[in-house]
Amino acid sequence: HLCAWDPQKRPTAEQSLHHPFFN
Repeated sequence: HLCAWDPQKRPTAEQSLHHPFFN
C-alpha cells in the first residue's frame, strides 16, 4: 500500500525492506 506509506512516518528498516516498493 503505497498510499499508506508516508516518508514522514518513516517505517522501521524491516518494514521498508519488506515493502513492495523497495523490492
